Amino acid sequence: RKNTKSETSSALAEAEFIVGSPGADIVASSNDDAQASIVFDAIDTMRQLIDPRDQDTKRNQRFILNKVNNTKIFKLSDRTRNKEGRNIDFAIVDEAHEMKDNTIGKSIEQSQSLKENPKFIIITTEGFVIDGYSDDELRKSRAVINREADDPASERLLPWLYTQDSESE
Repeated sequence: RKNTKSETSSALAEAEFIVGSPGADIVASSNDDAQASIVFDAIDTMRQLIDPRDQDTKRNQRFILNKVNNTKIFKLSDRTRNKEGRNIDFAIVDEAHEMKDNTIGKSIEQSQSLKENPKFIIITTEGFVIDGYSDDELRKSRAVINREADDPASERLLPWLYTQDSESE
């Protein structure tokens, strides 16, 4: 806990927002809007440090826009209607340990299916939902690490699992 998962992921999204592919859609996602706002607001804080006068970027009620390359950052949660039909290039899903199913994850994966270089970051702590979305993703990641995965998509998966077993670690 509190190992800068949200801030580090937000910084990666900010870099993609500023220098990434033009017209990209970047999403900050979680179970609810309040949790999705943590990453979204961190990205916006970094944006304000880079562009304090909103000359090249701006934020409105729905999204953050890069006026130069037309890239957008928006939030997506379980409460968001119409999760399908998006065109997401870069996604951060936070608090995955609370998700009972993969509704958000599957929506993002489908929106990235035709992307040449999609980025999908899942950040979480260990949770109490057994056999939920996080556990499924951990199983897939461990299969890739152990070279047991037979899914062709696993060739593009870079699992980075950080675990801490005790306070002293």
